[in-house]
Amino acid sequence: MVRVIETNACDDLAAVAAACGAFDRMLKNKAAANVGLLFTVAEEVGFIGAIHAARTQLIPRNARLLCLENSRSFLHDSPIGSGAIMRVGDRLSVFSPALTNELSALFTAHKKRNPNFRWQRKLMAGGACEATAFAAYGFESTCLCLPLGNYHNMADIDGVLAGKRPAKIGCEFVSLDDYHGLIEMLLVGVRGLAAIDAAQARSKNKQSTHEPMMKLMEKIYRKASSVLGG
Repeated sequence: MVRVIETNACDDLAAVAAACGAFDRMLKNKAAANVGLLFTVAEEVGFIGAIHAARTQLIPRNARLLCLENSRSFLHDSPIGSGAIMRVGDRLSVFSPALTNELSALFTAHKKRNPNFRWQRKLMAGGACEATAFAAYGFESTCLCLPLGNYHNMADIDGVLAGKRPAKIGCEFVSLDDYHGLIEMLLVGVRGLAAIDAAQARSKNKQSTHEPMMKLMEKIYRKASSVLGG
């Protein structure tokens, strides 16, 4: 059974609450030294706050941005209750691949150590996200999101679009487990990225952000070549 939080507006208040909850727990960890929260305004009318922050040098150029969203859930693709989502892109763009890949690897490893941890990795094709705006201004950015029910307070969107029922206002809702999972993803991501930075700082030859994926490709290539006799 999926436990839900139902309120007049989850988007984007649920993600704000998750960010604050994660940050409160991070304060007990030295990884929080390089973590900040940025709250933007007017996202729905054109990323006004995000673009202003990017243009005015409010954010350090080397910052890696984990933008938070609530995105419409699709039953057979991004179901509510199956975990918060590592969002790899939106209808406008694919997010920064190096950062997205680093986080995906961290979440995959965390899942192996903690079988009860649930997360999803999806291209959310509907809507647009501030991660696209930040990437357009040269920042490393990606997105974590909660799958959202009654997106923008539209009850039973699928039924309305199918002509089965009239449009009706409804409370938005997210899964309580997904919400706690988003907090866990933020903690895993921040600590993992901090560890990567520390390891690279100790290394004389800083590892490229593309190197782990390149190593995987080389491994696949060698295996395939041996099978094909190349």
